[in-house]
Amino acid sequence: MIKIGSRASKLALIQANMVKDILEKEGLEAQIVEISTKGDRIRDRKIDQLNSKGVFVREIEEKLLDKTIDIAVHSLKDMPSQIDDRLIFTPPLKGEDPRDCFVGKDVFKKMDDLNNALVGTGSNRRVCQGKNHFSNIKFKAIRGNVETRIKKVQSENLDGVILAKSGLIRAGLDGEINFDLDPHIFTPSPCQGILGIEIRKEDKKLFEIFKKNSDEKTLFRMETERAFQKELGADCSTPMGIFTEIDHDKITLTGSMAFDKDDRINYERVSGNISERIHLAQKLARTLKKKSYKKNNPCRSRNWFKKQYNSCSKKSPR
Repeated sequence: MIKIGSRASKLALIQANMVKDILEKEGLEAQIVEISTKGDRIRDRKIDQLNSKGVFVREIEEKLLDKTIDIAVHSLKDMPSQIDDRLIFTPPLKGEDPRDCFVGKDVFKKMDDLNNALVGTGSNRRVCQGKNHFSNIKFKAIRGNVETRIKKVQSENLDGVILAKSGLIRAGLDGEINFDLDPHIFTPSPCQGILGIEIRKEDKKLFEIFKKNSDEKTLFRMETERAFQKELGADCSTPMGIFTEIDHDKITLTGSMAFDKDDRINYERVSGNISERIHLAQKLARTLKKKSYKKNNPCRSRNWFKKQYNSCSKKSPR
């Protein structure tokens, strides 16, 4: 019996069942084990106030390391840039649409309508991107699963909420979407829409099963955006995003970052052959860091990023 570790939310269990279906198709018995994480238990604070890396993943990884479970299923965008060196991600299943979208009152028909709107989000990235693009948009911090956030449009008198389109599609709620947000402005979190299927390094049979069922284009995206995230080396709550476009052998990356949600966000774009995707992602991250040093806070020490990176990417204790 293969045990799959997952958070207990509706969306997380939908994603875990996607993995379960692959295993059963390969003739293996599988069971989903629901695991509570720090991010699930503490709901009265913003994510960046929890003072902990991987607030939605750490407890699941611990169960994987002590062999309570055999597979951990995450939303890959929730993962820190480095994981325990005893663990590995399998090649990914086909990813969903990575874009952000707006769900709210019917009067909002297109992205330009968001000026003067009151929008709910729990993401510093979305706040920073929105404030830099619109002159008078207002944000309210919200927490909760997809369904809870949508309900807050009414319960908290919001004009709408910004959510990951992938989660709405998987939860069967894509009919609620008013419109998609321009991914060159609201550049998504690295690997948004991709499942992080995490196993122990020695479990080679499981690796081969998921490799057989993986999607090459999603793998290219995963490798590219994880390289960008690692090279950027920013704090877990630092506003940053990347949008990957693949056209045959050409790859184009649009990246954004700022020190925090109140700073001016910087954008850059690079293009090249898909065989150079890791180099291009690293180059994009380095360029964004340089622009941020110069434009946002030229007096800030370069060691700042190293300190933030270390606080966010420490490996789980052995």
